[in-house]
Formats: sequence, C-alpha cells, structure tokens
Amino acid sequence: MNRKTSFLKGLALLLLGLLLLHGVRHHVVQTFHPFPVEYGEGVTLNWAQRLHTGAPLYPAITESEFPQIHNPYPPLFPLAQSLLARITSYDAPFVPGRLISLLSTLAAALMVGALVRRRASAGTAGIAACMFLLSPMLMRFGSMARVDPLGLALSFAAVLCLDRGQTPKHLAAAAVLCAGALLVKPTFIAAPLFLLCHLCSHRNARNIAVTLLAGIVPLLLTGLWLWQREYPQLLLHLWTLQGLPADFAGAFSWFATFAGTHAPVIALGVLWMCTEPATDRLRLYACLTLIAPLLTAHITGSQENYLMETWAVLCVGAATLWNAQCERAPKHAVVWIGLMAQLALFLPVAPAPVFTRTYGQELPPGSRSAWTPTQVDREIGQLLREELASMTGPMLSADPGYLLLVQENLQYQPFQFERLGKAGQWSPGHLQEQIREGHFTLILLKGLAETGEDGMFTQDTQSLIHEHYELHRVLGPWHLYRQAW
Repeated sequence: MNRKTSFLKGLALLLLGLLLLHGVRHHVVQTFHPFPVEYGEGVTLNWAQRLHTGAPLYPAITESEFPQIHNPYPPLFPLAQSLLARITSYDAPFVPGRLISLLSTLAAALMVGALVRRRASAGTAGIAACMFLLSPMLMRFGSMARVDPLGLALSFAAVLCLDRGQTPKHLAAAAVLCAGALLVKPTFIAAPLFLLCHLCSHRNARNIAVTLLAGIVPLLLTGLWLWQREYPQLLLHLWTLQGLPADFAGAFSWFATFAGTHAPVIALGVLWMCTEPATDRLRLYACLTLIAPLLTAHITGSQENYLMETWAVLCVGAATLWNAQCERAPKHAVVWIGLMAQLALFLPVAPAPVFTRTYGQELPPGSRSAWTPTQVDREIGQLLREELASMTGPMLSADPGYLLLVQENLQYQPFQFERLGKAGQWSPGHLQEQIREGHFTLILLKGLAETGEDGMFTQDTQSLIHEHYELHRVLGPWHLYRQAW
C-alpha cells in the first residue's frame, strides 16, 4: 500500500470513528429521552399499556362514538414492550420500547458483520456493520419505540441461520425466527419467502416437514389466541383499517432522499447482485426484500424504514464487492475514496433553526425528529406535560404519546382516521360534533408558528378547532387550544 492510499485509509477510518461516536451519543440520548420523539412511539406504547392492563389489543370501533383507535400491528412487539416494562423501573414509559429497538438494531448490525465475515475479511465485516448503523435511516429509527428494528433483527437472524447451514436444526431455527418476524410486522415476508425457496430447491421431505412444523406452530398458536381473545375486531384492525389512500408524491420524496444519501453503497450492492456467483443465495434474498416496499411504499404514511431490510443486505453485498476490490488492487486509493464519499453523505449536519418570538412562542421549535433530542426538546416536553396534567377531562392530541404520559386514555388517533375520512372510508362526523360541542378540554396541535396548522389533521378539522377553541399557549411547534367558553 503506497503512502497516498495509507493516508486516505487512515482518514476514512478516522471519519468512521467520529461518526460512530456521534451515533453512540445520539442513540443514548434518544433512548432515554423522557418524551415522545415521533407519533408512532405513542401508538406502540398505547398497545403495550393496554396489553399490560388486560384491555383488548384490537378494540371495537364505531363511527358514532369514541374511542376511535387503531392497532396496525400483530402482538409481538407490544408483548415484548409490556414484559420489559414490568421488569424495569424507568419513569419514562418510552424507554422499554426504545431499548428493544436499540438492542435489535445492534443485533442486526452484528449479523450484517457475520454475513460479511463469511465472505470477506474481519476488517471489512466491521466496516460493513458500522456503515449499516450509520445510515441516517438507522440513526432515526434504530432506537425509536417502533416495531421495525425487532422485525429486521428476527428476519436477518433467520437468513444467517440459513447461510450457516441447511441441517434440520438450522432450518427449524430459521422457521421460528421467520414466524417471529411476521408476528412483529407482516411486511417482513422476505425471509419466509427465502426459506420457502430454499425448501423448494432442495426438496428434502424430512427438512420440509421439520421446517413447516417449526414455522406454522407459533403462527397457529398465536392466531388461535388472538382469535379467541380479539375476534371479530382483529380483522377490522389488521385488514380493513389498513386501507389508507395512496401518496405517490410522498413515497417518491422519501425514496429519493434514501437513494441520494446511500448512493455509493446502493451502487456497489447492485453491482454485487449483477456479478456475484449464483452460488451466493443472498442475491435472491436481496431481490425478495424489495417485494414489500414495492407493494406498500405508496401508502400514506410510509417512510424510509420500509427499506431497512433492503439496506441491510445491500451493506452485505457492497462490503463483499469492496473487499474483493481491495484484495485485487490494494494500492488503489479509489476504494478508500469511495468509502469516504459514503461517509460524507452520512455527516450529521442539520440546518440551524431560525427562531424569533414574532408569533409568541416561549421556546424555539426544538430538533427535527430525525435528529438527536436537545435540551430545548426536554423543556418543551416538560411544559407540555405540566399543561396536560393540570387539565381534567378528555383531551385531543396530534401526538398520542403526550396524553399517555399523563395517564390519559386515547380517544382518537388522528393520523389513521383523518386520512380514512378524507378518502371517504370513514365518517369524521362524530369527531367534528365533539369539537363543536366543546367535548375536549384541551387540543394539542403541532404545526407552523404562524397558524398552528398540523398535518395530522385535515383542513376541515383544523378549521373547526380554530373556530370553537382559543389559542392558549405556544410551546415551540406545539399550539395548545382551550375551550373558548
């Protein structure tokens, strides 16, 4: 290795180390942040708390009365979150769910490294695991109390089992892990399909029987338990209410953002898929990971986390190809320049917020959800919790997490039902009637400083709120409305 290449290699590894330090700090701060950092955290916490108290996971819903709350997921994540909450003593209720996600993300990174190690050097495996973790997508969602990291870890564990061997023991373990991934989120279908393709190609009757039995039994037992406990509302939640309208512009926006910030690894991963020998079955798995995003990415509310599984396998492929290039041309500086180009796209440079008190805010808007929570976010959260705790009676919030912090039962999930109502699949009449009658003692919106407009609610709903409620307080991006009489 010549002097120029050695210098570039050292520079790349230094940048990698600095980004890792930033990543560690981010995940620690976000994991133990006492307030919700995103809407989805309140959704998962609600179902974990309901499971903890024995309430239905899929309650009856009607258009004419509250509560109108929707559980979009199978029970495994809220079950794990509820169990961890029982054995921990954290005051912040979001911490157990975030710990599950963080540990799942770290496990997935280790499995990325393990798959690369079977194909390349230990150093390359370590770099691949770090690249996976340093993705802005993993930085954002990796330690959120969301279901995706757990599903990813279970799926990748199944693939690792298949990669290490095809004995009945490996196949049975992979089948159980695939079942677990499906019980977290049904869109994690790539690993089960990968397993089925393997069984069909080898056609060993004993292995097929063992594998199907190992995978079907946990799914069947869970299904029977849910059917007995939750039928018929189970079908309403997991099927009917999933029919959100399409948002192709939103899908294009987040997909373009992902492609732009991950371009070097994506290019290497695609090249690996085109040049890798057919004996490496991971190429098939990489293709299968695209099925769920292609079928569901257009749905309103989809985000980059839909590509977590694809990103993980692309890291494996890109690292494998990169290692081969390093071995063929160890003196070429271009391989290290490529690594630095990708790391540069991961630099956590957030735009500095511009804050004035023109519109009466008491605090600046705080961080974006994609960035590390700051002290301002803590101050905003504390003031919001104090305001909510001082109120009695039902409240409406754009973020259900804040209501759960003050032990207020959810009556309405705006994201789901506002969009269903806009698409003509749900009647918004009951909510609008309750707003007109002053049913809510306080309404919490998150939006623009000038108007308080919140994308969680339709324009019709917001107009009613502004007409029948008066603005009480502005805390960063949060606008608190109280009854006008």
